[in-house]
Amino acid sequence: MIIPIINLIGTIVFIKNRKLNKKVTFVIILFYGLFNLSANFSLIYRYLYQFIIFAFSLYSLRLIILRRKTFLFHYFFFFFLVSVLLSYFINSGFNSSIANTSLINYILVMTSSIGVCTIFIQEKNILLHLSDYLRKLLFYNSILIILIFVYSGFGYRVEYTFSNTNYLAFFLGASMIFIHMISLSDIKDNVTPMLLLAAIFCTGSRSILLIALPFYFFLYLRKKPWLFILLTIIAIPLVINFTEKLGEMARVKDIAEDASILQRYEIFLVVKNIFEAKPLFGIGYGRFIEEFKYYLDGDIVLLHAIDEIVTHNDYYRVLAELGLFGMFLFLFYIFKNAFYLLRIKYDFAVLFLFILAVSYSFTHNNLNSFLFWLMVSMPYIYYQRKKYKI
Repeated sequence: MIIPIINLIGTIVFIKNRKLNKKVTFVIILFYGLFNLSANFSLIYRYLYQFIIFAFSLYSLRLIILRRKTFLFHYFFFFFLVSVLLSYFINSGFNSSIANTSLINYILVMTSSIGVCTIFIQEKNILLHLSDYLRKLLFYNSILIILIFVYSGFGYRVEYTFSNTNYLAFFLGASMIFIHMISLSDIKDNVTPMLLLAAIFCTGSRSILLIALPFYFFLYLRKKPWLFILLTIIAIPLVINFTEKLGEMARVKDIAEDASILQRYEIFLVVKNIFEAKPLFGIGYGRFIEEFKYYLDGDIVLLHAIDEIVTHNDYYRVLAELGLFGMFLFLFYIFKNAFYLLRIKYDFAVLFLFILAVSYSFTHNNLNSFLFWLMVSMPYIYYQRKKYKI
């Protein structure tokens, strides 16, 4: 309970000292809320985060003006909303409280995501301020995460301010890349990403480690070869001596018998059954959690004992809930941003932000997070910033 309050004080001090304008202040508050409140065990904090998203969505309405710089955001989110509404009405979503809540939630996420992406295009120093804020926020918090892990022992997956270790890892991984979008100067600046990598390891999130480790090593191989060599020399004996323990932490032992992987295979079978029954518009946005049980068959064993479950995969979710129409739009937006990666000649940090978001969607649900949409949209944002010399 105390950590979000301490971080709030630090956030207020940061905003006050930097004399940030309203747009940048809102972005900083959103990142504070996502890290401290969005998936906190305390419902009070979660409700507070929803209030922040609601307030920012209202503020974003004034930013949603059709301009050449933001065409892609408006068109995609509008047509994706059309696919959500079509699926909602075709499946009589008004009779389901989950469908109604999901629809409202999507509208808020859509509005806030457009607002954030627009600010990232318009504000010249947004990356500088965000990078600075994340370094200050996560320097001490990463140390605390590592200390919690050391105190709890090998095998413990740190959740910290989140109720899910993977959400924590995703935020830390994205932050590590955002921090490196601005050149680091002093020793503390360079230490923070190292602490973040260690903190990610303490969460035991395989999907984030698969992206964070290559990013970290390629980064230092390109910019600081001497530091890369030093870290490699230190890492090799540690890996050799603690291979078994490290395998347990990263959960790569007995992976074929991992219950979560076996469960995900059965989810795939359910999605297949849903697609065969409702291929065009799916079962309705947000309704997999309550509808999946009606699509179980003889090949599915584990899911029979579960009352509620999500797809743990955005591609499965879109296909099951929005059908081919929604899937086409979703993949179009991803590939369109991949095209902009070519236009900006594979900017290193933007490339890894995009890869992290797209790959993380194979193992988790992210459509309700502005951070996910921001990361997927970064190639387009970066292209527009370069084009208009922002």
